[in-house]
Amino acid sequence: MKKIICIILSLIMLFSFAACKGTGDTEETTLSQEETTQSEQETEKTSSNARTSFILPYSEADSLSPFKAQTQINRAITTLLYDSLYTLDESFMPSAVLAKTSEIGSETVEVTLSGTAKFSDSSELNATDVVYSFNQAKESDRYSALLSGIDSAAATDRYKIRFNLSQPDAFVLSVLTFPIIKYGSAEQNVPTGSGRYVFSTDKLSYNKSHISGEKPKIKTIGIFSLNDRTNFVDALQIGNISFIFRDLSDCEIQRAVARSVPLTLNNLIFIGVNSKSGALKDKALRQAINLAVDKDAIVSQDFQSYAVRTESPFNPKWGETKEQDSVFDQSEAVEILEKNGYTYSSQTDKYRRDTDGKTLYFKILVCEENEFRASAAKSVAKYLSQIGIYTEVEAVSYKKYKEKIKEKDFDLYIGEIKLCENMSLSPFFSKSGKARYGVDLDSEITASYSEMLQQNKSVSVFESDFSKELPFIPLCYRQGIVMTSNTLSDNIKSVPTDLFANIYEWKMN
Repeated sequence: MKKIICIILSLIMLFSFAACKGTGDTEETTLSQEETTQSEQETEKTSSNARTSFILPYSEADSLSPFKAQTQINRAITTLLYDSLYTLDESFMPSAVLAKTSEIGSETVEVTLSGTAKFSDSSELNATDVVYSFNQAKESDRYSALLSGIDSAAATDRYKIRFNLSQPDAFVLSVLTFPIIKYGSAEQNVPTGSGRYVFSTDKLSYNKSHISGEKPKIKTIGIFSLNDRTNFVDALQIGNISFIFRDLSDCEIQRAVARSVPLTLNNLIFIGVNSKSGALKDKALRQAINLAVDKDAIVSQDFQSYAVRTESPFNPKWGETKEQDSVFDQSEAVEILEKNGYTYSSQTDKYRRDTDGKTLYFKILVCEENEFRASAAKSVAKYLSQIGIYTEVEAVSYKKYKEKIKEKDFDLYIGEIKLCENMSLSPFFSKSGKARYGVDLDSEITASYSEMLQQNKSVSVFESDFSKELPFIPLCYRQGIVMTSNTLSDNIKSVPTDLFANIYEWKMN
């Protein structure tokens, strides 16, 4: 029964802007929908209509306020009802929606609105509404972490807003993606928005006064009300709904008679390193470990190809970074080890010794409840043994896993963390970061990261610095799956922050 629940949980849509809250290598991605199965009565009622209409799942028991919605399916719908200052494209790069111009300083960001946007009730959208929405978002569970680098906001003119930063951030526009609602409407179950669609009791209708001025091919979106018997994959296959997203956090790859496309999430899988004690303080040893691990194989085998390799700590889809070739080279790894005194005699030793004659031995900590990462831990151990480093995998419960990491009771560990849209590495490099354990916050790489945020150093230079220090070792970025009805056009473009990124181009065949 637990496994069934886990499978169904993963069918709830998951967005990067939501998962940014409270992220850390010690936390698992979790969803909140109860186990459900599709009833015959619901099938007969909706399947015939859904095959010719675009229909999304919806929870009547939940709010459609972007700041109060708890289910991921309702949170998905809110991206259609509410616009933001900026949105992100497939390269995680910001493009203006309600904003016209912006000016980024070391302490503030000044944003000027277009001045032409209106809410769905035809009232004007101005700076007062933006500040009001920012304060609502800042206090919400959904957006608080995303906006943690912004202390406050104030209207400086009818269409101008000043955001006060807690620290410099060259990529701050990527977090100005919080939804804008009309001033004073936060307590409504469906606050007034300016989005691409407008909600009514049983459907979404396109917003005729939307700032884009465009008309979508799908002018009306049906909504399928869920209950505790609904199975999402079944509902998609029989035509009750047209679209779902699976984030694969349950490690279950389900096949369905539907079109499916992988979507790269902002979830970094990495090897955490206790670089503050023992042999792993040596960056040369960390470099050898990085070279010894075949990340492409980990992607294809341990993550069943639902991930993309990375040599950088940043998402390889990010427009600010460049594609990097694999560094996998065990011969070079051995050369580094030999050069730095990690040698062994094949006649007397099975594993390498350090300069003090002590056998190199590391435990790789991993949460046993995540099959993808548990499998990756075994692969890492295998690759390190191939260059003469003795390792053992320590697979423990999630609770024990968190405890050991917080107590720094590890040599290496396999972690996963959801980065925010500005690619902030503060979880690793700040004193309160949830992935800081084992990272030397006084190291040169922390200073290099700060310089990058202040625009005194390029992303590529920071990445070069990072590859030399390796305070942690990036492996890959995990993927999810967008699944759509075969009756929906195949030109679907989704991004983690907006599964409906180009919905104006979609149509039912």
